[in-house]
Amino acid sequence: MNLRGIGVGFVCVAAAAAFGQASDNFNRADGPLGANWSDQVGAFRVQSNQAHSDVNGSNQWTKWVGGGNMSYASAVASVDIFATGGLNYVALMTGVGGTDNLYIKVQGSGGSFTNFGLYHGFNNGGFSANTGFFALNSNFSSARITTWISNGGDRINLGIDTNFDNVYDQTYSGDGVLSIAPNFGTGFGIGTFGESVFDNWQVVPEPATLLALGAGLAAFIRRRK
Repeated sequence: MNLRGIGVGFVCVAAAAAFGQASDNFNRADGPLGANWSDQVGAFRVQSNQAHSDVNGSNQWTKWVGGGNMSYASAVASVDIFATGGLNYVALMTGVGGTDNLYIKVQGSGGSFTNFGLYHGFNNGGFSANTGFFALNSNFSSARITTWISNGGDRINLGIDTNFDNVYDQTYSGDGVLSIAPNFGTGFGIGTFGESVFDNWQVVPEPATLLALGAGLAAFIRRRK
């Protein structure tokens, strides 16, 4: 048995708990999303162990209030999305709680996702010369989408995993986040349009931050011995 491995694993788990993470698989009885969510615009519900937005033909969003907040620069957010018949999108929101935030969406209609948006605010469009609304390289009907930050906090990245095998089939990015980051909070949310369906939402610390925090906790433990 590798006791050192167990120790490192424990420190990493402790680091994740200390730094904060949030997740919801919506595996519960049909009804409102529950106490960990606060609908801000529109209404959301659990149906058949997935989350649905209730209002067709409008932008909606719900805020996570279940704890685990962290800086936008450290947050890796992901959610499973499923195309419906009408115009719809699902957006990952990080940096929620200030006067601005990131709003990274994948959009489509007719049972297929066709476009993505590197946006901010509440569907407020692009925030720099190379962000905005673009066509996907390849359309799909379902995928796990993930967002993360790189380039010293300035670049937003979008990864799309259509096979749900933790391998990105498409990736996109845009710079200029630092121009709006001073207005961010530390919370998260989900934005939608129309009758949207999503599942398995989570936000976790990006690996470098987690390892750095784990090293700090390990050093603290050593000092305490």
